[in-house]
Amino acid sequence: MGRLGYETYNGLSYKCLAVLITNQHLLAPAHCFDDNEKMPVSYVLLGDWNPTNSYMDTDCDDQHMCNRLPKLMEIDEIIINPDYNSEDLTNDISVLKLSQPIMHFSSSIRPICLPSINSQISNQHIGELLYSSGFALDASLRYKLKDLVQIVGNRQCRRTLANLKHLSAAIPYEMNHICGVGSNSRMPLLKGSALMGVHIEGQELQNYYLIGLLVDGSQQTVNRYTVIC
Repeated sequence: MGRLGYETYNGLSYKCLAVLITNQHLLAPAHCFDDNEKMPVSYVLLGDWNPTNSYMDTDCDDQHMCNRLPKLMEIDEIIINPDYNSEDLTNDISVLKLSQPIMHFSSSIRPICLPSINSQISNQHIGELLYSSGFALDASLRYKLKDLVQIVGNRQCRRTLANLKHLSAAIPYEMNHICGVGSNSRMPLLKGSALMGVHIEGQELQNYYLIGLLVDGSQQTVNRYTVIC
């Protein structure tokens, strides 16, 4: 997972996330580039655990486990889904191509698995418990966050958002969106945070696979994800 670097007068600002899927490609919400002319996105920061310190510093957790130095990679091309609609955020997906491939993966920089070609969207996941992972909107919080998310039907999601008077309550939830209710109610995540399923063989976790990317949400646990398959 990487943080997208927006060019500002004060240096790079990080407002959206992208998910690494190959050694040279990432997925991100298309709406992260709606203001690309005013605030261009030219870099993605990969392998960063702790957003509160410089990306040039090694990040260590509370158990003194440290990762390798993050990599600031230049973005060569941004490919927006031609069917993306900025008004209702349908088909809100884009592919980013790095200017150079990543030559060596590590525990903190590696691509996520994608769903099988036979996967179905939206209705398949209703009632399931999935995982979300990303950085908090609150930049003072250290480390990436992981949350357990229960997928609910679009009707229930619209009703919940309407009760909360959330902006997205007026937006119809199309089939390429999933609505999830998380447990970290006071820690909303940056757009582009990953929604993941788990692949288990026997009783052992084999890997996570990407299902969707965070489109919008609220501080009341309701989030909307665009589905990638």
